[in-house]
Order: sequence, then C-alpha cells, then structure tokens
Amino acid sequence: MKRAPPALFVNGAVGDVSPAARGWSGAAQIGERLARAALAVWDRVEPEADASLDLAAGRAALPAPAVSARNCLGRWLPGWLRLGLGAALPRTAELLAVRIGDGAWVSVPGELQTRLGQEIKAARLGRFEHVFVAGTSNDYLGYFVDADAYAHPSYVSCASLYGERGGELVRDAAVALLARLGAAAEAGRR
Repeated sequence: MKRAPPALFVNGAVGDVSPAARGWSGAAQIGERLARAALAVWDRVEPEADASLDLAAGRAALPAPAVSARNCLGRWLPGWLRLGLGAALPRTAELLAVRIGDGAWVSVPGELQTRLGQEIKAARLGRFEHVFVAGTSNDYLGYFVDADAYAHPSYVSCASLYGERGGELVRDAAVALLARLGAAAEAGRR
C-alpha cells in the first residue's frame, strides 16, 4: 500500500458556483466526501515516466477596472454608469502555467466563471492529458465572467471589475500560455 497522499487544495474555475450544503456542517460534509474520493483513487494512481517540469509566465492585458452601478444595483440603471477605479487595480493580470509530465496547471488571479475554465481545459491543444485551472492564485482581481454573464446584474457581475471582456481576455491568455508551454515541451522532446 502506498503512503498517505499529500493534501493540496486548489480552487478551480468556480466564480459562478457555490456548494449546496452551507455552513460548517456543509463544509465538513463536502470535505469528507472529497477525502473519500481522493483516497479511493490514490491506490490506482501510477507515477508518470515523464515527471519533467516546465514553467511559463504571461500577462493578460485588461480593460480599465470599474464598478458597474447597473450590475450592482439593478437593471433600472443605465449600463454606461460606472465608477472607474483608476490605479486601484492593475491593467494586466499575471498568469503562470506549469507542466508536470502530461499534465498542466494554469493560474488565474481571481474567480473565473466555470464555462471559461472548461474552455481552457478543452483547449489542451492535444498536448496535455489533463489541464487544471488554479483559480484565486497569485493575486485576487475579482470575478472574471463572459459577456453574457456580465450583462445580468448579480453579485458576481457586480464584482466583475474588468467588464464584459475581462473573463474572455483571461481565458485567451491562459490558452495562449498553455500553447506556449506545450510547444516548449514538444521542442524539448525532439
């Protein structure tokens, strides 16, 4: 039998999801289910022959940060009414991608909408067996959603400080970073 696995928790692209079970008892219940599932697969996990490691860093250019009054207070306000945040937040977001063997991780400095995270994973470009999104990593710049989600006033769209394109810009930068990381890994194999 293998040694007990190391415990590592990474929040994925969960900007628009929340647990069904709430409070401490809900957190304990979810934690126990997660631990049972992790332990159930631990004995079936085989180490990869290629455990090499590569790292790539990049930046996503972002629009000027602002709070949308409409998204925070309701549809009755005009969409153009925004409170600019000036230099309070950066105009770029740093993303990191790490390749370990056939898997890759990409960090996102905020809470990414689930659909955008799924699109990052789907764009594996045939280079990675698994892609993981590490949300709320290395910085916190709020929520990142697509234009459709941004158009609906809600807690999440209110906290989407980079507007209707912010999430898509972060997604595109993550996909480009993974492509760069995959190309470097392929070049190293030749």
